[in-house]
Amino acid sequence: EPTVRTELMEQIPPIAIFLQESRPKFPTAFFEYLMPIVVRYLTDVNNQVRKAGQEALLILLEQDLIAQSDIENKVCPILLDLSAPDSDDEYKVEAVNIICKMASMLSRTTVEHMLLPRFCELCSDGKLFQVRKICAANFGDICNAVGQEATERLLVCK
Repeated sequence: EPTVRTELMEQIPPIAIFLQESRPKFPTAFFEYLMPIVVRYLTDVNNQVRKAGQEALLILLEQDLIAQSDIENKVCPILLDLSAPDSDDEYKVEAVNIICKMASMLSRTTVEHMLLPRFCELCSDGKLFQVRKICAANFGDICNAVGQEATERLLVCK
């Protein structure tokens, strides 16, 4: 039921914070049980569930509750799949939005190696005006996240 999945997503961040504070008692509960749910709901067929999953993901990132390895091995691959050229337009718009919001919360290396190539592709997306608009609106934040060298080498030409 979409309403139940949406409500679940809204409860994940407080549960994750509780688990973080109680880590000795629950050392792997978040990573084994809750993180896979968040990742799965990023691709849910229901728009409201996806939005709630995206919000939960951003809160978890802001609170620094997701391990770097999970970001690189679970979250980024899903976002790259969702923003692929052959992806559904609605998913692509949502994915580029999340990529842009995440960039400031991730390490420079992760952004540069995993997300920047796709961001550069999306800046030139000939199919969707909305994607280019999101890229343009967040261009400065991406430049800030990757630094001067990558900006001059890869982004200025976009």
